[in-house]
Amino acid sequence: MFPHRLLDPQTPLEGLLSNPQRTGFLDSLHNPTKLMSFYNGVLGLPYRPDSSGLSLSYLHSRVTDTQVSGLTCMGIDVGEKLHVVIVTFQDQHGHVQAALTLDSWTALEGLFAFYQPMVSVVDLNPERSKVRDTQALFPALYACQFVTEGNRLTSLHPKVDHDKRLISAHRTLVIDDMIAQFAEGRLTFAPGLSGEFFAHLTAP
Repeated sequence: MFPHRLLDPQTPLEGLLSNPQRTGFLDSLHNPTKLMSFYNGVLGLPYRPDSSGLSLSYLHSRVTDTQVSGLTCMGIDVGEKLHVVIVTFQDQHGHVQAALTLDSWTALEGLFAFYQPMVSVVDLNPERSKVRDTQALFPALYACQFVTEGNRLTSLHPKVDHDKRLISAHRTLVIDDMIAQFAEGRLTFAPGLSGEFFAHLTAP
């Protein structure tokens, strides 16, 4: 057993730069969590991610009225209200069509009917019973639970249980993946999205 992969003679050096699992150095440049994992687990070096977030001016620069057709997905963040984001993906590009705030779970029915998302993801917590009730109505709705093991990642990749319609993912990594999409120019916004939505994205 080697303390880190760089010392392992079985590790191909080209795989440290880029690999199909997207855990190499070049794959991790725009993702602070993956980069930290690369430094710690592959190089055996300490690394502290840059805590700087997205600027409002940068987000506004990503606004475009270009229409995108492809796979439509819905994400639902559960709090005092439901915060819903509709994103259409085409190849490696995602376009945020809408960002809405709902007062009730029943209001989701109209959004499902209007946007007809192929895949939808909702926070499993804290409203587990309401999530399960809503899943019974919409077969394409998956619940997401965010898992950690102390301060370490349980996995660099989300785990999907299709039978239970359950996704297990690391919250920080999910956020970092989204930031990486911005940095790589793979995520844009439709005009007219609320200031509240942009404020949420730029929060520390």
